[in-house]
Amino acid sequence: MKSLKYVMSAAVVCLVAAVSFVACDKDKDNGTKTPTIIGVQPVRVNIGDEITITGQNFDGVTAVKFGDVQVAKANFVSATSSIIKVAVPAETTFPCTLALVAGGVSYPYGTNLTDASVAAEYPSLAPQEGKVIIVAKFLEAPCNDVVLLGSYHQNGEDWITTPSELLKFEAVEGYDDWYKVEVELTESAAGTDGEIGAFLLGIKPVQLKGDGTFNWDYQTGDEDHINVLEGEDIVIIKPGYAGEANIYFSAAGVAVFEFDGWKNGNTPCVEKVKHDYTFTLTSTTVPEGAIVNIVGNFGDYGYPGWDATATELEMTKVNATTYTITLNQVGEGTEYKYVINKTWDNNEVNDTCGSVGNHLTGTESAINSTVPNWKAYGDCAVPGGTGTFTITITAGYVEGSDIIITGNFATDNWGNSTRVMTSKGDNTFEWTGDYPVSFEYKVIMRKASSDDVWASGDNVTFNGSNFDADFAFPE
Repeated sequence: MKSLKYVMSAAVVCLVAAVSFVACDKDKDNGTKTPTIIGVQPVRVNIGDEITITGQNFDGVTAVKFGDVQVAKANFVSATSSIIKVAVPAETTFPCTLALVAGGVSYPYGTNLTDASVAAEYPSLAPQEGKVIIVAKFLEAPCNDVVLLGSYHQNGEDWITTPSELLKFEAVEGYDDWYKVEVELTESAAGTDGEIGAFLLGIKPVQLKGDGTFNWDYQTGDEDHINVLEGEDIVIIKPGYAGEANIYFSAAGVAVFEFDGWKNGNTPCVEKVKHDYTFTLTSTTVPEGAIVNIVGNFGDYGYPGWDATATELEMTKVNATTYTITLNQVGEGTEYKYVINKTWDNNEVNDTCGSVGNHLTGTESAINSTVPNWKAYGDCAVPGGTGTFTITITAGYVEGSDIIITGNFATDNWGNSTRVMTSKGDNTFEWTGDYPVSFEYKVIMRKASSDDVWASGDNVTFNGSNFDADFAFPE
C-alpha cells in the first residue's frame, strides 16, 4: 500500500512548472534580445543561498525578480551572457516565481522557488526481492521520455545507448511528477570499481531528444544536484566527468531521488541559439605533418559526434602553429576538444601533461584556443619499448580463464588483443613484449566458455615504470 513519506532535505530540491519560453534572436522593440532561462539550480533554497541561472541572451538582463522582490545586476554574484549567479534576498517569501528583467520587461520562467526548511514529500513503494526500484522526481521537468542507462544492459564494457533497448521511467500512479523504474539484478549487471569497490548495479537517467534519440548531454547532473531521500544505505554516488555522476547500488531495495537539473544545465526542452563558429587553434607543439581534428558533441548539427577520425572535422593549417575550421549552425553550450593524428590517444593536455576538460561553445562566433601540449608527443610522450608486465587479479577471477593484456597497441588492440599472459600462481600473471609510446593498458578475462569479461575501473596509464598493476573483475 502506498503512503507518503516526509524528509527534511539538506540538499536542494524544487517544484518546477512545465512552462518554458523558447529563445528568439529577433530584437524586441526595446532593443533587447529575449533572455531565456534553460535551468535554475538549486530551486529549493534558504534565504541567502546562491542560485545559478543558465540560459541565453543574458547580456541585457538588468535584474532578477524573486516574486515581487527585485535584485539589481549590480548585486549579482556574477553574470555572463549565459550564466547568472545571485543570492536569494532576505525579503523573499515562498513559493515565489523567478523572472529576469531586460529592457523594462519581465521574463518569467514558470519555476517556483520553494523553502528548503519545509519537508519534501514522496511516494513510498514496497521493496521486491532481487530488484532495485528507483523512484525519481526530475526537478527541471522533462518534456520527453527519460530512460535508464546502466550496467544492467551492456555491450562488452560499455553501457548500451539504444533507446529501444533501455528501461523507461514510468509515472507513479497517484503522484504528480514522480516516476519509477524497476531493475532486475543479474550477474552481468554487477561489477567492481577501483574507487568504490564492488557494486550490483550502476545507472544514470538520461532524457531523450524530441525525436526519441539519445544524447549524452541530457543525462542528470553531478553529485551536487542529486538528493537521496530514501535508500542512502544502498546508494553510492561517484563524481563523473564534466558535470556528470554515476549512481551505484550495493544491494537490492528502494531508492528515492530528486534530480535537480540536467548535465551542465542542458535540456532538449529549449532550443539552443546557434552560430556559425570559427575555431582557431594555436599550438607550438603540433608535430610536423600531423593532422589536427576538432571533436565534440556535434551530432545534432549535421557533423560527426565525438569522432576523432572524421575527415570533415579536420582543421586547416594556416601556418606552423595555427589551425582553423568553421562549423555552421552549432548550438551554444556544445562540448568540444582537439586531437591530433585521428586518435584519442593524442588529445590535448595542459602544460604539465595533465588532462583537460571539454570546452564549451558560447555566444561569440570566433573561438580562439591555445593547446600547450599533446598527450603522446614532445615532453608528454612516454617512450615505447619492451618490458615485462605483472598483473595481480584481486577479485573476480574464474579458475581456468585466460588473462589477456590489451591496450593502445598498433595492431590487435583493445578488444582484438590476443596477448595471453602467463600464470605465475596466486592470481598473478606476466606478459613480456613490445609496448607503444604513451601506453595505456587493461586486462580481459577470457573464460573457458569464450566469454570475455573486462576488468573494472580505469585503464592504467604507463609512466615508464609502473609495470605492475592490480585489476579486479565483477564477482
